[in-house]
Amino acid sequence: RPVREHTPGTIWKDIRERLLITPEGLDSRIFITFDISVPDNLPLETAIDGLSAQGFTHILKKTSDSQHVILTVVSDRFRASGVEKTRAIDAIEQALDKGNGQISAWFRTPDGEKLLGRWQQGFVCGDCQKAFKLPTAALFSFNSPVGACQHCRGYGRIISVDPDLVIPDKSLSLEKGAVKPWTTPALAGFFKELIVFGSRDGIRLNIPYAQLSQEEKHWLWKGHGGTLDKHGNTCGNAWYGIEHFFEWLESKNYKMYVRVMLSRYRSYTPCPVCHGSRLQTDALYWRYGTAEERNTILNQTAEGGYFLPQGLSFDQQTYRELPGFHY
Repeated sequence: RPVREHTPGTIWKDIRERLLITPEGLDSRIFITFDISVPDNLPLETAIDGLSAQGFTHILKKTSDSQHVILTVVSDRFRASGVEKTRAIDAIEQALDKGNGQISAWFRTPDGEKLLGRWQQGFVCGDCQKAFKLPTAALFSFNSPVGACQHCRGYGRIISVDPDLVIPDKSLSLEKGAVKPWTTPALAGFFKELIVFGSRDGIRLNIPYAQLSQEEKHWLWKGHGGTLDKHGNTCGNAWYGIEHFFEWLESKNYKMYVRVMLSRYRSYTPCPVCHGSRLQTDALYWRYGTAEERNTILNQTAEGGYFLPQGLSFDQQTYRELPGFHY
């Protein structure tokens, strides 16, 4: 469902549209409600008495979790076909005020009240409660700090340690010097620690790096719980990993020779956050046009434009089937 900016007026319009597909349509009896969370240390009767004093005497539902009791409180109830619009809008505004910008609507069935939908004031998905930024021209420009990816600053690439430069010859074993930086006399101490911790942790040090298992490569790069202090000494009596070694090395980049050495093992790689789109995730949520228009354009040009926003549970195929495009 497309996300729209929710105001009391648009919420009431959406409620009426959803009621049209219910068995009784607009003649359904509906309840405009908001939720109140009551902590365990507050007596439930006290909370209910406080609501009654404000004029809220009807509790539709009570649910609970480990620390709270959730009261679904009725702001107003009526039939959509006969209620005046001003009364409906007032009920929604009141529920939004008491429910911290969130409300729900229920309709009566022979089996009891059934949830019609949930809404949150603002540019928010009523189902998953995810909030979105309002669209502005700056949001869709990687030259603006508003729209540029914060991780790569709108460049689409970052300078990071390149595994192919750190281990250029994958036919070498770890004990034969596969990790190139540690083959120098100045960093030979780290090579010795690799051999000591690798032997202790059961890592196969005498086979080519290319034949190591994924678990062994993860151990080599990510470590096994160890760290390095500011002097480069091992902490925790455990392996720290190549990545942590470079993090420690970058803390010394105020030294010229360290900067020179780091430059040997760095290269440009696609930004892991925006995947080269150069835009913030908030900009990639927006889409323009229809699926037909997008396919027409992409059939005439090179395939592209599918930057999957971070945090989405869609796979690439599902995302490609959404209407419109976003680049």
